Amino acid sequence: MIECLKGNVLCLVVLGFLLKGAFGQDVGFDLVIPMNPENFGSSQKQLEGPTGHIIEAVLRLSGNEISYRISTPSHGYNGFYKNRYTCVAPDSKVYYEYHNDFIESLPIHDTHWVSVYRRTGKKVVTKEDMAGLKVGIIYQEQALRSVIPKSGVIYDYHTDIFMHLKKLAIGRLDAVVVTDSNLQKVLSSNGEFSDLTFDPSRPLAVIPDRVMCHDTPRGHKVIELVNKALIKLGHGRENVKTEPQD
Repeated sequence: MIECLKGNVLCLVVLGFLLKGAFGQDVGFDLVIPMNPENFGSSQKQLEGPTGHIIEAVLRLSGNEISYRISTPSHGYNGFYKNRYTCVAPDSKVYYEYHNDFIESLPIHDTHWVSVYRRTGKKVVTKEDMAGLKVGIIYQEQALRSVIPKSGVIYDYHTDIFMHLKKLAIGRLDAVVVTDSNLQKVLSSNGEFSDLTFDPSRPLAVIPDRVMCHDTPRGHKVIELVNKALIKLGHGRENVKTEPQD
């Protein structure tokens, strides 16, 4: 069980094991699972997000054949990029301009990326609307190439979603690009976000997230195990929708 401090402080205190994995050393783990809304929902206590509960089921069906670690988003993704972990979830080659040595599983869950903006400010829904604006992003630009414009926008990168939303609410940002996981609940439950909104019917991109691995023998084995479990769970379609590239 992982307990969180109140507010927007990321959970870092470990009271025990989550599933059969735990925080620990980087070496030897097949899969890193970042503590983002897609995996953990709003509680940050269990894998109950739209992607996380499927990953939990995959791990359960795979027995003890896939080792994993729970991590903060920045540490998890950076660790994967630097080859400290064989795989990461959720992710997708669609996000990247260059696919490097990545291989990926069957789709897990469609992730909807949206633009949050102020009702009393400029309506920012599409990539074209962002031209010349200052936009908050929770992942680095190169990891969101199919979601955000490549140029003409001033990006403010930080992994703390709440910090971005607070800056947007007071006018220090013009928009924030995030997934819609638990977004409406976050906006409606916090008074200082009462002026913030988004259009769920007009996402910037709809991307099937997956387990993504390095193209190594172990990476191929993990993908094989994951795909077998996903097929048992009824996940096996291919689909992706994004706005036209700039």
